[in-house]
Amino acid sequence: MANEKNPYQISFTVGLNYITPAARQRVGISGNHNATALEFTVDDELRNAVENYVATSYVRYRFDVYNAASELFRTESQDVNESSHEDYVFPYALQERDTRYGGTVKVHLVLTVLDGEKVVKEVFCPPALLQFEGPTHGTSRYSYTELELKALKAADEAFNAVEKADLASDAALAVKQAYDNGELKGEKGDTGERGPQGEKGDAFVYSDFTAEQLEALRGPKGETGAQGPKGDKGDRGLQGIQGVTGPQGIQGIQGEKGDKGDAYIITEADKTEIANIVLANFTDVSEVGQ
Repeated sequence: MANEKNPYQISFTVGLNYITPAARQRVGISGNHNATALEFTVDDELRNAVENYVATSYVRYRFDVYNAASELFRTESQDVNESSHEDYVFPYALQERDTRYGGTVKVHLVLTVLDGEKVVKEVFCPPALLQFEGPTHGTSRYSYTELELKALKAADEAFNAVEKADLASDAALAVKQAYDNGELKGEKGDTGERGPQGEKGDAFVYSDFTAEQLEALRGPKGETGAQGPKGDKGDRGLQGIQGVTGPQGIQGIQGEKGDKGDAYIITEADKTEIANIVLANFTDVSEVGQ
């Protein structure tokens, strides 16, 4: 807030990757640090990001100031909740060391997230750019050229891009964790319309499946079923080909001598049969009796 000591005030609004106004603000001549008061207001997005970074986090703030000679001056960190700045509006009073040279002064608001005593995140807000003119006898040898200012601006933009990517990565990780914990699961939506039937595909073949898939398709072994009824007797088959005669076996042991038989008595029938056999061996009847 402007007062008699600081008649001119510049208010800045800072976010994750921006600051307004972003252009250099002309604030008088070097050494006149009491002429300007600065005020930084953090937007809701950045405030929520640092306050909700971890469940037990609390936030501190400080200012990193680079004067026109690139000398860094860092203020002491203060707890946001204990510094009457719970609305995230932070004033900064320029010091003599900040304005002793003509050129561009960069003022960074730095927010530090702590979990207990451990620093888990630091957010370097884009810098407020203040332009101080050199003394009346000429521009200070420490003032930047236009090319150097462009290089510094490019470096700031690159730094801010890295910070933005880091915050985006952290946010994505938090979303993934919430999804894994089931915190982002919404209500089941309505069933969509049925799409058109696709073309008939080729039938599966055995080679389409891996050994693991085939094993998964195999069901458990079933119980043994009951024996079925006896079938009808089939027709007799064709006789097979006679096998090859085997080798003659070894002659067996001679048996015991049998009992002596009774003498044979020739009967009349025997005599007749013998006569017939003899006659059959002759072709001419006249030979009988010779």
